[in-house]
Amino acid sequence: VLATLCDIHGPKKIRAVIGRFKYSTKSGVNNNFEIERAKKITDYFKVPLDIVDIDYTDSEYLSFWNDIREEFKSNQLYALFSYNFFRLASFINQNSDKDDAVFNGEISDGVHNFGFSQSLTVLDHPSLEFREYSDKMASYLYGPTFLNTILNGSFVTILFF
Repeated sequence: VLATLCDIHGPKKIRAVIGRFKYSTKSGVNNNFEIERAKKITDYFKVPLDIVDIDYTDSEYLSFWNDIREEFKSNQLYALFSYNFFRLASFINQNSDKDDAVFNGEISDGVHNFGFSQSLTVLDHPSLEFREYSDKMASYLYGPTFLNTILNGSFVTILFF
């Protein structure tokens, strides 16, 4: 995608942004590999890369969360990753012009595997497979679509034997 954008618009009209995620003091930054790869790719295409620190251990996390939680609640957004997108969107909003176009390639793995490849979850279980199952439950079973089927009476149970 970056190669195509550079070919069409030239690298001087493009900026890249990635989040550096720290979910706990014990585990530290969990996506250093992605950041290193993004840096190599943006260096190759001579595109600047902004790295946004998204640190769940920082007191600023609670302040930002308090600012957005009512908006989240009113839209039935309960997944932690939503916070990550709000932080990135906030950074982009503060560091771009109103006429800038934004392309987001995040969660592209969701196209082919519904996004359950990272095994990063709130569930601390020794089995990575069970962690992925927990992510599925949080994303689908307890998401807004499922909840709406319960609330409007359209939920149907299907059993396969």
